[in-house]
Amino acid sequence: MENINSLFNRTYDAEKLTSFFDKSVEELFEYYADMKAAAKEYDIAFSQLHAVFPVYFPGEEARTKYFMDVTKKMIAVAGYLGSPCIVVHPWRNPYVAREEEIAINMNLYRELMPVAKQYRVKICLENLFYMKDRNFIAAGCTTPEEAC
Repeated sequence: MENINSLFNRTYDAEKLTSFFDKSVEELFEYYADMKAAAKEYDIAFSQLHAVFPVYFPGEEARTKYFMDVTKKMIAVAGYLGSPCIVVHPWRNPYVAREEEIAINMNLYRELMPVAKQYRVKICLENLFYMKDRNFIAAGCTTPEEAC
């Protein structure tokens, strides 16, 4: 067993849009059953999992849909393993208006919310930044005000 996003990265075929996470949620639960049992036996809790990153690809609807579907399955696995949280990075781009960046992120998170609610998993934001002209620039959903 390995880190959930590492397993994705190791098995992802970008040309075919395929990965280990093409399995059904039930098949994924079966795969992670041994990990869940071992965690229970040794009294280990999963404080959080880290979803695949990024989940949004401008102008690439099929790729974005695929990554969102994978993220939803990762949320299900987090719930199955008893993890209360999963990190889903916001999308960031220094070359679009801040309002557009925030709107895109809000749409992404709104799509994930029903799945997170179903599996009782909180979606965590990881504060991100990007470099522009050798300066650190805050990315979408970085401040508490934007996150709220």
